[in-house]
Amino acid sequence: INELTVLVEFLNEHPQTKVEVIGNTDNSGIWQKNLKLSDNRAKEVYDFLLKNKVSPDRMYFYGRASAVPLVDNTTEENRSKNRRVEVIILK
Repeated sequence: INELTVLVEFLNEHPQTKVEVIGNTDNSGIWQKNLKLSDNRAKEVYDFLLKNKVSPDRMYFYGRASAVPLVDNTTEENRSKNRRVEVIILK
């Protein structure tokens, strides 16, 4: 079972819960391209949730490029940690 499957199960069990899906990148490359990439990452998760019967009224998504890193971007290992999608439970 992966995290997205667990999220779908949680959302099915809590039909009033809303979520925010946020895409992130590392700081390599051009900001505008990273912003688009982060938006696309978030949209992939959003689309997965849609395909699994989560109503679009319960969620929204956006990308924020490298604006909010988890760790500094000084090593490849750290950059990989910053390339992620976060799901925030809003309820």
